[in-house]
Amino acid sequence: MLDWRDVLFQRERYRDLRREARAEQLSHRAQAHSTAHLYAPLLHHLGQKLVAWGLYLQQHSNIEGQHAPTLASCQSRPGGRF
Repeated sequence: MLDWRDVLFQRERYRDLRREARAEQLSHRAQAHSTAHLYAPLLHHLGQKLVAWGLYLQQHSNIEGQHAPTLASCQSRPGGRF
């Protein structure tokens, strides 16, 4: 039969486990936020450079009236490869 002390011990153990899990959860969230925050300016700058490069390539291409190949147009080729 269970003693009252056993019930109190199990209840306290359960609370400790919940506190520990919550602290670990908060730690993971803080780590993820700091990592994302660290790379955000770099990714923003990279995106701006890629857009500028794409616009430059479009403006300086010698192909007039043609568009870049799409996936659908490439799949119609024999073998479906580029």
